[in-house]
Amino acid sequence: MSVDFVFVPHSDAHSSYAVSSLFFFDPVFARRQLAAAEEAGFRTVLIDDAAGALANLDIVASVARWNKALDIAVTHWIDVTSPLIAASDIAALDRHTGGRLALRIIGSSAEGPGARGSLVAWQKTDEYLTLLKRLWSNDLPIDYEGRFYSLAGSVVPDKGPQGASLPIRIAGYSGKAVEVAGRHASVFELPAVPYSDTVAIIDRVRNAASKFGRAEKISFSRWVHMQDEYLSSDAAALSRLAEAGVSEFMVSGLHDAGAIERFGERIIKALGPEQIQTPHPAFAALMARGARN
Repeated sequence: MSVDFVFVPHSDAHSSYAVSSLFFFDPVFARRQLAAAEEAGFRTVLIDDAAGALANLDIVASVARWNKALDIAVTHWIDVTSPLIAASDIAALDRHTGGRLALRIIGSSAEGPGARGSLVAWQKTDEYLTLLKRLWSNDLPIDYEGRFYSLAGSVVPDKGPQGASLPIRIAGYSGKAVEVAGRHASVFELPAVPYSDTVAIIDRVRNAASKFGRAEKISFSRWVHMQDEYLSSDAAALSRLAEAGVSEFMVSGLHDAGAIERFGERIIKALGPEQIQTPHPAFAALMARGARN
């Protein structure tokens, strides 16, 4: 089992956003950090800027120029633009990145940050993602009239190289959020919770995905902040999570090239594919249940 790492340019462990607005707007610093992350063994960089969802899309184009190797996960949420415009813009960025783009959905901001995990917000997110996939799949114009959105004669003529297979990343812990992740997500982002809770959430999400025939199509990412006392830089703890089914770690708190290099040497190399043993028994049981569903 291989383990991947996402570089999260995090300025504050308690911030509402993954990064400050300064990181990507200092091209020299950003290039240096991204090059260090690539060299250390990171596979992906996360874009989640304080300037907002539309700025995130603009930043993708810059990052794609600055670094040709790292995949790019861009944070997005619904209601900042119409599904048609969003689908067109994201497809264009998928082309610009050469198929390195993933979409990270954090819910709806239409009713304020406190509503992002609400039932209605996730229902809207479900419909929004369904429309994006239809627009990325259909070559002919489509009409649609739903509870939250409507389209008339809408088409995205220039699809991205990944089309409707563009990876979707989702995090959310309500029943509806888990259902939406089960239907749409390629990657489910786990919170920094104790090991037993991590296993339980993986179980819930896999069961939800199995209802859509997707139990084997969803993987799990886990947040790690390198200033957290819970994990610190303990490769053994991360290895145990990997054995439970976590195949990716989103790493924040690495503020300079030296810290990134040390993390690569001490953690990424220690968690190479040959270091991860057979799945933990609890995870093996989850997989067996999923196969029977």
